[in-house]
Amino acid sequence: MQKQYGGKDKFKKALQQQGLTADKYKENLRTAAYHKELLSDKIKISDSEIKEDSKKASHILIKVKSKKSDKEGLDDKEAKQKAEEIQKEVSKDPSKFGEIAKKESMDTGSAKKDGELGYVLKGQTDKDFEKALFKLKDGEVSDVVKSSFGYHIIKADKPTDFNSEKQSLKEKLVDQIVQKNPKLLTDAYKDLLKEYDVDFKDRDIKSVVEDKILNPEKLKQGGAQGGQSGMSQ
Repeated sequence: MQKQYGGKDKFKKALQQQGLTADKYKENLRTAAYHKELLSDKIKISDSEIKEDSKKASHILIKVKSKKSDKEGLDDKEAKQKAEEIQKEVSKDPSKFGEIAKKESMDTGSAKKDGELGYVLKGQTDKDFEKALFKLKDGEVSDVVKSSFGYHIIKADKPTDFNSEKQSLKEKLVDQIVQKNPKLLTDAYKDLLKEYDVDFKDRDIKSVVEDKILNPEKLKQGGAQGGQSGMSQ
């Protein structure tokens, strides 16, 4: 996990920004794993639904400065012009998308991987980026797309590794569903307690169970995947 964040120090900094300690992060991961196991039989998602709600993508990003003093990015006019020039270059030879992304993209995380973002889920990223991506057919490249991050050229990649990735995608979709409706998780816990005929006679234990386990808002907080990173833009 530390490698994903670029080393131990960056990982620690990322946790601090989210108000997490390493122990709390690990606890969240364990809780999320248990929640997924508990909900695996409760929420059914078919392969066709996963395919409909996910798209494998690559992009080239030209960032726009949010203020003049920013070291990274360009002024809006310059960024748009540069993105348009890159889009024309890519359109001439789409097979060079990765090569151009590596050279031109200001998203350093994906640029190292030829612009690859992996699978993007609906509701996961900027709305304008998502709208443009899901209009593309596999292999197609978009026109210049403006998002809250800057200007993008987006490529819809062929999902050749779908079978190996679909379980992970399903878990993320389940997570999205629970975030929108945490009552699904409390109901799953209630069904489990009922199934095993659990009766908490100890008031303290009962109080903890009701507050920490059967409280939708607490489950919503604990169900998030321990501080996961979003699309690296």
